[in-house]
Amino acid sequence: MIQLRFIFALSISLLLGVESNRAIVEISRGVVLTGDVIRQDENILVLQDSEGKLHVIELDKTHRFEILVDSGEDKFGTVILKDGRRLRGTILENEFEEVFVRINGIELRFDRTEVEQVTLDPPFEESYKRIIGDTNFDDVDEFRFFVEWLIYKDKFELAKNHLDDCDLTSPHIDSLKRRVALKLKPILETEVDVPPTLSTPSKAQTKLRVLEPEEVSLIRAYESNLNLLPDMNISDKTRRKLIQEYGNDPLFQRDPTLRTTVLDGEDHVVFKLIRYLNAEHLYEDIIEIDEPVSLKLFRTRVHDDWLVNRCGTTDCHGGANSGPFYLFQEPKLSDQSRYANLLTLERLNINPELPLINYDQPRQSLLMQFGLDRDDAQHPHPIVKGWKPVKELQTEEGRKAVIEWIQSMRQMPRPQYPIDFPLLEVN
Repeated sequence: MIQLRFIFALSISLLLGVESNRAIVEISRGVVLTGDVIRQDENILVLQDSEGKLHVIELDKTHRFEILVDSGEDKFGTVILKDGRRLRGTILENEFEEVFVRINGIELRFDRTEVEQVTLDPPFEESYKRIIGDTNFDDVDEFRFFVEWLIYKDKFELAKNHLDDCDLTSPHIDSLKRRVALKLKPILETEVDVPPTLSTPSKAQTKLRVLEPEEVSLIRAYESNLNLLPDMNISDKTRRKLIQEYGNDPLFQRDPTLRTTVLDGEDHVVFKLIRYLNAEHLYEDIIEIDEPVSLKLFRTRVHDDWLVNRCGTTDCHGGANSGPFYLFQEPKLSDQSRYANLLTLERLNINPELPLINYDQPRQSLLMQFGLDRDDAQHPHPIVKGWKPVKELQTEEGRKAVIEWIQSMRQMPRPQYPIDFPLLEVN
């Protein structure tokens, strides 16, 4: 009788043409069925494959079962790979054969065999209502976290409205106001350039800036290697915010002790969890963080060793005739100027096909090529009066030091720091 009722209900579903979900069912290792879900009861799934054949499946006898979530430009979520990585971004396509995701502007495709699961974040309105209710708007740190979350979600107008209504005052609030204002600032018409002379400051000197101390800490967090983490101090409020925003993640559901670990565990353990959950917007709440290995290599083997001394002089890229590639020397040997120069190396697009830092082929980095003797370079420095090859790059040891630094910075994908850093247009 039960079977007859099931068949009758199934027939009604097919006749009505009820919109169905898509699913992947791993019957056993290597045996996978895909198709539309015609009906799903507590333990019975009816799946219609691409050829129209119906499969009645007992779910408790399957190896894995996943309903495919929707995809599109407005679908933000997490791709969980079988090697343990979790990648957060816009789920552009979620198909039986592959998954297509955009992360920080970089679009990546994964074969379905590499993917364990794809999950979607709750709708923004739902999360917004929940976080509004949990936020103390009279507390600077909690309000700051709330605005950071809005910025992370690209809700700049909403962030501005809350900042305008805010009576709190602090350097952090002022910094948030500047960041939001820059995002909402309309693009102005290009100004007419006046050729600079040695007696007048360049546009770079007047329009560019060094970084704020909190931006220095932010870059350190993004560049930290999980296998060689620097010393750091993660605040109690950051820990509570992590639970507040990600407490419903399947990871917390599977391990009831994880909440206690987040609240009382070592800073490195919590940082690894933040990275694992792709909760990078919480980096800005890390109170203190020391210099990670990759940035130490940049400081000792590149920046302070030869970059500012050879290329950042007043007659070169540190003076009035620097052009768009300007290197800061002040504050002298400070991380605020050092990391500003790193951002310039990362973001300045001198040649669309030849980046200043080439993470895939370090020897092809223009940073290195432009410092080599013209006879040794595949892409020599433009002919400029007074230019000389960088002494430190004329030895294999010096070139190897640059390559090792670039390799230490390589991440897939490279992080996009949420820092509004002005650059001049390359003509």
